Amino acid sequence: MPNFFNPYQYPQYGYPMQNQQVQNVQPQPQQQIQSGGFLQVPNEEYARNYPVALGNSVTFKDESAPYIYTKTMGFSQLDNPTFDKYRLVKEEPKSAQSELPKEESDTISYDELKAEIENTKREIRDIRRRVENLTDRSKPKFKKEEGNDTD
Repeated sequence: MPNFFNPYQYPQYGYPMQNQQVQNVQPQPQQQIQSGGFLQVPNEEYARNYPVALGNSVTFKDESAPYIYTKTMGFSQLDNPTFDKYRLVKEEPKSAQSELPKEESDTISYDELKAEIENTKREIRDIRRRVENLTDRSKPKFKKEEGNDTD
């Protein structure tokens, strides 16, 4: 079947369109920084001077020191590149047993506990005696005479 052009089917230019909305939506390209991967460099100065293209980020591994550097260039030629420095720190893996609290180191024998309690009791008794001695000394030592009222 031949496909003929029907002028009444499509809106004519210059005539108002009815029940149709024309939207000129241009998809805005979303700019994302692209990663350039890892590069090994001899020192920090070399990484700082390394050229990075617009919209890219490069990560450097220092061969002589435990550092990682990241240099990122924005999308504008007027932007200054950002340079970040990270120190690498080695961490030991934790096993399931080392994460549990060690109860053995916190436990003491019954005799040791009893001795600690007795020592604490003695210290408390000493402190009480000292406080009593201090309060006895601070009491006034003069007596009130009863027969000399001059009211």
